[in-house]
Amino acid sequence: MLGDTAKLSAALKRDANGNVNIDGLKLNSGALSADGQASLADGKLAADVRGALSDVSLLSKDAKGSIAFALNAQGPVTAPDLSMTVNSDRLLVAAREITGLKLTATGKADAANPAA
Repeated sequence: MLGDTAKLSAALKRDANGNVNIDGLKLNSGALSADGQASLADGKLAADVRGALSDVSLLSKDAKGSIAFALNAQGPVTAPDLSMTVNSDRLLVAAREITGLKLTATGKADAANPAA
């Protein structure tokens, strides 16, 4: 999935109270690209990342096509709510065509009480 090199850039700011803000997050490596932002303030996490994998055959030799994805995390750093979507206009998997794919998953990242 990743190429021989990865290009990562972001603007990171930390204030006097220890709150952290990441803007302009960008990752490019091989068939994977992503961008987004995140913050951690007063014990709360907020993150949004969007990206794409332009060649899914890197995940499975029986698959062809590309996907787009979006990840979101919101809430207390110890138990944020998570959501993820994966979309593809057209995939070919095990010689079968899949069109208009949209997968959505939600959950809570709470080690004491995980939920999906």
